[in-house]
Amino acid sequence: MAKKEQIGLYLGVNSVAASLVEARKLVSSACADISSDQDSVEKLQENVRIQASLNKIMREAHIDSKEINLSAADKNFIFRYLELPLMRKKDIESALFFEIEKYIPFKTKELIWDYQYVRSRRDKKTKVSFVGMRENNYKEIKEILSQLDLSLKSLEPASISLARLVKSNKDFSKDKDFVILDVSSHEGYLTFFHDDLPVFNRHFDISKTEGEFDKDKFVEAVNYSFQYFRREYKKANIGKIIAVGSVLDKQVISSLEETLRLEVKKVLPSELVSFQKELSSEEIKSSGVALRKTLSYKFNPILEEREEPLAAETAKVVDITTGWRYQILTGLLIIGLLGSYFFWSFLNQRVEAKKESIITEEKNIEVADSLAGLSKQAVEEKVAEKKEQIEYLKESESFNLEIWPFLDFLRQKENIPQQLWLESLDIELIENEYRGEISGYVYFQDSVKESMAVDEFVRNLKRDRSTSAIFSRIQLNSVRKEKLNNYSVTNFKIDFKK
Repeated sequence: MAKKEQIGLYLGVNSVAASLVEARKLVSSACADISSDQDSVEKLQENVRIQASLNKIMREAHIDSKEINLSAADKNFIFRYLELPLMRKKDIESALFFEIEKYIPFKTKELIWDYQYVRSRRDKKTKVSFVGMRENNYKEIKEILSQLDLSLKSLEPASISLARLVKSNKDFSKDKDFVILDVSSHEGYLTFFHDDLPVFNRHFDISKTEGEFDKDKFVEAVNYSFQYFRREYKKANIGKIIAVGSVLDKQVISSLEETLRLEVKKVLPSELVSFQKELSSEEIKSSGVALRKTLSYKFNPILEEREEPLAAETAKVVDITTGWRYQILTGLLIIGLLGSYFFWSFLNQRVEAKKESIITEEKNIEVADSLAGLSKQAVEEKVAEKKEQIEYLKESESFNLEIWPFLDFLRQKENIPQQLWLESLDIELIENEYRGEISGYVYFQDSVKESMAVDEFVRNLKRDRSTSAIFSRIQLNSVRKEKLNNYSVTNFKIDFKK
């Protein structure tokens, strides 16, 4: 590979792309759907089909290098925006460990993540953009690449790959607050940026009627996402919408502007990347990540596991403690042994006297008829059995009293998003810890709305004091599409743990 040559891959939900760049010039590019014309390939596992598609486009783009930069569909990532008090850089990460788990259904130790921030002296705030990926998803991606002997140099959301190219265009270089609308024939993403940092991201499927792009449903899905953003970020300045995608014709752009009452600027691929052929939106994103080191952008995330600051400080304390002088410890040990010997001699005399007293008292104890004639072991077993019964009754009463506020929360209509219903609720007490699972469904005929409803329900649970008092950990376990009575619905499961 030439010294200044960089490889970019895009991995989408239903498509892949590859780009080879030298310095700032795109040399070759290719894209493909994650499928095949051959029916036999359709039956293969998804990961095998992805590998086959990647192998195909890398051959078409004449890419031999095994070191790649990967731009993955935003759907794989978690985006969060936080406002913290003004603080030093080294304190921001420490604060994130405690703050971010309030807003996401996962523990930070289950993620690879990074962040970027800006300080606002006027607002006296540190504004933080957080991007993360579940470690399980990351391992799955690495496994797919390893089967092709590919080494992952960097990984980032596709919206950041696009933003890098958008900001390199002189028409948008001075824009700080903007929205990128990224649309392909398969999927769409909306990403809101503030001070050049991603704040909010939404994914929606591209609806088709009789195989054709359904423009009305598309505009409705985009509008719904905007309404949600405006509710959650009331003070945000949206700015202009930058639209990327060949399916966005003048009619769709006009309809969006009329519905959203905002300027929508469509950007052609040639305005972002110069090449001898028309590029797809997938190829634009693979080019964007390939230019990661060449084009300057405010946020080049390095996603990785991060050690909790408290654990690091504990390690330091232990290390310092082990440095005490051995002479002092040895002296204290000898003094302790001598003292223990004299104390043992004194106690031994007391124990013998106490034994005589206990034997005398045992002769005067009245034994219940149910225990009369039983051996000592049998009596102990009977007593233990009764204790277990008493403890069970105590725990049952305590269990019902403690979880009642949580059940009352679920009973109240305003806590459950519209068109979301619960299917089952299991709660048990294991080793003095409450654990449980809620499963349910949501139906909107729109995967975006269904996903938002699940997110809203998880947030409601985390914000409720009675629920957080019982369960310190509330985690979204799974979300998947299912067929229920011939309707396509979203099924979800939420885990609870003390």
